[in-house]
Amino acid sequence: MLAAWNTSEADEASDKASLLKGMILPEYDERGALLRPENFETRTFVGTSLGITYSTDPPAKGPGDFHNVYIQPEAFKYYVKYGEFPEKTLFVMTNSPASRKAGPDLINGRGHFAGKATGLEVSVKDSNRFDESWAYFLFKTAGPRRAAKALPTGTCYDCHAEHGADDNVFTQFYPVLEEARKKEKSK
Repeated sequence: MLAAWNTSEADEASDKASLLKGMILPEYDERGALLRPENFETRTFVGTSLGITYSTDPPAKGPGDFHNVYIQPEAFKYYVKYGEFPEKTLFVMTNSPASRKAGPDLINGRGHFAGKATGLEVSVKDSNRFDESWAYFLFKTAGPRRAAKALPTGTCYDCHAEHGADDNVFTQFYPVLEEARKKEKSK
């Protein structure tokens, strides 16, 4: 029986490694600061929100910012199959002001769409680098590629640890992830 268990464990380890093959990993500069992720738009889209803020004050104008969230496809598949996020998972959330361009000469008469992203919020799972496993970063999208140090634990981590539905991640707001995981669990 022990040999069968070891074989099963080895098969799972092999499957996990196979799922992560080719995953784009976080990049750090010589000081250990995270480099702004590139080409994140080609990754798996997991959700969007509009107007979410940490303030109870209403937005100055309009509905607030659009936030689109992306994850590496390999980390997505790993989570769906195993219910956990692998090491080196990167979530990238764009901050895009809502635009409302409407009029008789335009297609849309009402509503809002996301404008050009002005910033990124990034979370990284890397327990070899961060004491709490997850770290959180802010970037501007314009200009040369920059690096950022992790935000203090109380800035993002504490809230994610308390309110994240799964492994410090607000999966409750990412229906693409939730539905894919439900389908996998029902197999």
